[in-house]
Amino acid sequence: MQNTELYAGDVTVQANPQAEAGFAADMVMRAVPTAAAPAPKIQSQGELRGLTRYDLTTPFTLPANSVITLPFLTPKLSRFERYAGLDTYFGTDTRTGTLNRSYRLEADQRLPAGPLTVREDGRLVGQTTLPDTRKGGTIDFSLGEDPDIEYTRSAAQTAQVKDAKGNVTKTTYKVTYAFESSKDRAVRAEVTERIGGRVIIIDTSAPVKNQGTANLRVDVPANGKVSRTFTVVIDNS
Repeated sequence: MQNTELYAGDVTVQANPQAEAGFAADMVMRAVPTAAAPAPKIQSQGELRGLTRYDLTTPFTLPANSVITLPFLTPKLSRFERYAGLDTYFGTDTRTGTLNRSYRLEADQRLPAGPLTVREDGRLVGQTTLPDTRKGGTIDFSLGEDPDIEYTRSAAQTAQVKDAKGNVTKTTYKVTYAFESSKDRAVRAEVTERIGGRVIIIDTSAPVKNQGTANLRVDVPANGKVSRTFTVVIDNS
């Protein structure tokens, strides 16, 4: 094949009622006689209205009933972090569970959407799917639970305000997270908790409307325990 173009991005096309099948993007290839050629490389040719265009720089031969794998992108990571994560919501109930095996990364170039395989020490540890991400954009994802990091969450009401009719207008809660690790090394835990209400105040942060977000960051010691608390004021007056 030669003169092959690949496009990464969301290409929207109108359906053709006379066609039996449609394609969201086109790949144009022209066959050439079989001949020895250097290994083809894929190079970025820039951005086109939000799409990224890539070219195969040299011709190649695709034998019958065969699969050829070509190196696509070799981005450098400007940021890479491992942590135990939890993304949850506010409630007054007591919860227990395990944190997730989470990762955070940033790359020095745009990353097209597609499957991502993660390996550590040469071993497969999971797969996920990434969205189209701009250069330097932050990507967070999880690859399942980590049974070695447990948490217990509780919420205690500490104050309440009512109006003249006896309706509750403002409530204050103290939320506590207790973490316990059975690992032989320290692990960073990160919790994101979303809180709804007309006006929300978290600790000493400025009030926000409709939805607030509490973020906890804590190092859980090896084979140890640690706890963290934050205060939530929900004002529906």
